[in-house]
Amino acid sequence: KANSVQQNIKEIQKMILKTFWKSISYFVFIAILSIIPNSKLEKFDIERIYNFQIFLDKIEHAIAFFIFSFLFWYDFKKQNKYLFLKNYSLLFSIIFSFTIGILIEIVQEYISIIDRTGNILDFYSNNIGIILFVFLFFVFRNFIYRISKIE
Repeated sequence: KANSVQQNIKEIQKMILKTFWKSISYFVFIAILSIIPNSKLEKFDIERIYNFQIFLDKIEHAIAFFIFSFLFWYDFKKQNKYLFLKNYSLLFSIIFSFTIGILIEIVQEYISIIDRTGNILDFYSNNIGIILFVFLFFVFRNFIYRISKIE
């Protein structure tokens, strides 16, 4: 019986890696960028809000989580093993992207060995990217399904 459990676990691991390699790879990429120590980054300073660099940083966060949401949606939708994940792929992509956005900011704020700080504006920017994906998904849904060849 233990062998069949191990066999099932190995099959699930293979399915996850085969199906979600895009999302997993992108997650690793974002996670690495999020924890790389950078002594040039400072805590959010209200006097710098109009600084163009801060604006670009928030745009980068929104774009990153737009892509994240798309990749999660695509991987959930493309897999055929778990119909529930396929049918609710948009919801799961939102949940996963949102959760990862929160976790990254928490890790940056509370893990002292990382020379980074969590930022509520980064969190908001992450969510803007997720919301933008959802909005554009509904606007261009037929086109997205056609080009991605997903049912």
